[in-house]
Amino acid sequence: MNKQPLFSIIVPIYKVENYIDECINSVLDQTFKDFELILVDDGSPDNCPKICDEYEKKYERVRVLHKENGGLSSARNAGLDNSFGQYIAFIDSDDYWNDKSFLSDVSKIVKNNNPDMILYGYGEYKNQVFYPILNFDDFDVSKQYTLYDVIKNDWVKSSAWSKIVKSDLIFDNDISFRYGVTSEDIEWTTKLLSCCESFCLCPKNVYVYRQQEDSITHNINRKSIVQLYNNIVYSLEVIQNTPIQKKDVILNYIAYQYITLLNVYVNYCNGDKEIYDYIVSMKYLTKYNLNKKVKMIDLFTKVFGLNIMLFILKIFLKVRKSNR
Repeated sequence: MNKQPLFSIIVPIYKVENYIDECINSVLDQTFKDFELILVDDGSPDNCPKICDEYEKKYERVRVLHKENGGLSSARNAGLDNSFGQYIAFIDSDDYWNDKSFLSDVSKIVKNNNPDMILYGYGEYKNQVFYPILNFDDFDVSKQYTLYDVIKNDWVKSSAWSKIVKSDLIFDNDISFRYGVTSEDIEWTTKLLSCCESFCLCPKNVYVYRQQEDSITHNINRKSIVQLYNNIVYSLEVIQNTPIQKKDVILNYIAYQYITLLNVYVNYCNGDKEIYDYIVSMKYLTKYNLNKKVKMIDLFTKVFGLNIMLFILKIFLKVRKSNR
């Protein structure tokens, strides 16, 4: 490509040959064409490398990186290191975008506002049904929002694929994904929030997150729970030297990740003393409760104490799961 594209779309790929065409075509079919699509083959043992090469031969804007298997963080970092776009977006290779005009709408937002980060809606695809989860139809999508706005309204999700970010912000601040861990998006997003000043919303409910039984999020075990805790610790370290006003706002984002830790603890490791001690050590985070869920946990803990609150939370999660 002869000029810097507006967008770099990075797709880390591993063992998804049944889904990769739908993912790639959802980008290539966009009506707005000023982008590069970077397919990172993370040593996939199936037909994905061949499929990627076929797309590269056919489309000038597609580039393929083949590398030894190193995990999701390694693949994403390789994509970042080889990207040239003004803005960076990620798509997980078993997911896809469901709107062909998505990048066109985002390009108008960039032209009018030049924000550091653009947030957009998404939903889950499960059992052949799409369930919308987050959309911005009821909000003013023509204005810029502050860090406080997006945290207070719970618009910032940790997933790398839930946002489009100005590349200069990533590279000027040396923001990358930590290797060898799960839940790495939590720390990565914390790093972004510590640098971002302006946010915009795209009303598109565009990202389709495919729920699979063999996905990382469905293979929760003690190790992954410890890594979730560690990523919260890493996030707290990221903001140590952040100005106090911004730090206090970001702590509300981190507090929500703490609630996720509580959820997985009561579901998978209830009674594990080491993880319980982790929970006790971070209990103070619930005072950063702009988020309604965090506020509720904080209230129940103050009224009933930590142990009874955890018992109530376990019952609540069981009831909610049975009603789905």
